[in-house]
This record gives sequence, structure tokens and C-alpha cells, in this order.
Amino acid sequence: MLRVNWRNVPEISYRQADITGNRLIRWLSDRGLYLGGLAGKIYLGVSFALFLGCLLFFWILLMAISRAPTSLVFLQIGISGGVILAVGYLVFGWQVRLVTNRVTRAPVLLQPLTVRYDDYLLELRPDEETERNSLYMVRYVADCPICGDKGQDTVHIESGRREFFQRLVGRCSRSPSELVVSLDLVTQRGGVL
Repeated sequence: MLRVNWRNVPEISYRQADITGNRLIRWLSDRGLYLGGLAGKIYLGVSFALFLGCLLFFWILLMAISRAPTSLVFLQIGISGGVILAVGYLVFGWQVRLVTNRVTRAPVLLQPLTVRYDDYLLELRPDEETERNSLYMVRYVADCPICGDKGQDTVHIESGRREFFQRLVGRCSRSPSELVVSLDLVTQRGGVL
């Protein structure tokens, strides 16, 4: 049994890992998507059109609920709206988190399907020359401060779950529930939580 003095565990240093995948994913990792150019305008235009379409659909849904003849129809429309709201959150939720926190986990469609961890992140980086943001896909990993000294395990970025709600944290691949490490993207360092 390994005994650990948690006060003497050193900070870890995150490093960027290689991103594999199709051309779009590698392009987002290498060059980024400049949000001030034509590609950024197309991205924002499509996102805004989808958002307006969802608003229109929810307005139609609310009108249908207000005119439901029976409680069973009211319940059916309400459940359908809840399911559509959940799907809408899956489509637009990562964009809200990206604007709020400047970093978020990449959507499921951009994550690799053949790898055990879905630890690709989307990060907004400021471009000081143009005073605009660019969107990059990144992946951070680190050596575990406890079991990584032996070269056994790596810390991957995952959700904070309920313990660290709406935060990205590092979790050891050997014991992801117990070995949780903070993540500071500015300094690329972290400490055991």
C-alpha cells in the first residue's frame, strides 16, 4: 500500500500533447480559427441561424402547449420540449462555456472515437495584433505527481463533475476519482485538490 503525504506533493506542469484526427481537427490544432475573418463570420452566422431556429421552434412549442385540449397532450408536448431543450444544450452549451470561461471541452463530434479519454479542449486565444480571438483545439497532459514518478500514469483533463462543478480538472488515469489536480491554463501548472 502506498502512503502519501499530501502536503509534500509537488505541483505538476502541464504540457500540450499531439492531437490526432482528421484534417479539420489537426487544422484547428495547428492554425486555429481566426474569428475575425470570413471563416469566423460564417461560423457566427451559422450559429446565429441555428439559435434563431431553436427560438422559433420553442415559440411554436409554447403556443402548442397553451392550446393543448387535454392534459395528456399537454404532457406529451412538455416532454417533447424537454428532450429538445436537452439536445439544444448539447449543441449550444459548449459555445456558452467557451465564451464564459475561454476554454471548454470540445463537443463530442470533435473528440476522437478510438481513444479512451475525451480530453480535447477548445480554447480562445487573444491575437494582440488584430485584437481578435482565435479558436484553437488543444490537449493538455501531465505526469501524475504520485504514481507518475514511476512512469506509470498520466493526468488527463476531464470535467470537474459535481465535486468541482463547471471546472476543468486533471484526473490521473489510474485513479480518476481520488487523484484530482487543478488546472491553470495561464501558467500551465496545477496542484492536488
